[in-house]
Amino acid sequence: FAGRAISYIGTYLAPIAVAFAVLDLGGSPTDVGLSFAAWTLAQVAMLAFGGVLGDRLPRRTVMIAGDSASFVVRLAMGLLLVTHHAQIWELIVLQGFGGASVAFYNPAFYGIVREIVPTDQLQQANGYLAIARFASFPLGAAIGGTIVATVGSGTALLFDGGTYATSALLLSL
Repeated sequence: FAGRAISYIGTYLAPIAVAFAVLDLGGSPTDVGLSFAAWTLAQVAMLAFGGVLGDRLPRRTVMIAGDSASFVVRLAMGLLLVTHHAQIWELIVLQGFGGASVAFYNPAFYGIVREIVPTDQLQQANGYLAIARFASFPLGAAIGGTIVATVGSGTALLFDGGTYATSALLLSL
């Protein structure tokens, strides 16, 4: 729960950071749309495969791998931006890899909740997870906007990478 709640904050700050990163690099609104399309299309394209892996391999391992991949993606994006080496096409490609990594995490996550939570507590557990998800939306957006406005998109994406790393660490414990 803690890993997921922390990761949700990063999930909701990332779109703000990516949008401003693309615009700061001289990109157009179309480029911003392409970056989000890359995320979405990769996620949709890999979701069935992620579900198969989440059913056949230990779910926690798949989740840790997904979080680790998401960490690497956000670390790469953040470093490219803070070192002023980023190009729009690189952000779009990395967004695609980010969407794919989430496609591996999510099916395993939903499966592990049903696996580890007793049936009579499943509704309550799902309720807590929904609260974490929807409470994280305004919090993540506010944190993302604040970081982008004060120190830049690259730092915000590094922060997001930190949320994925924290989630992976908590899952590994």
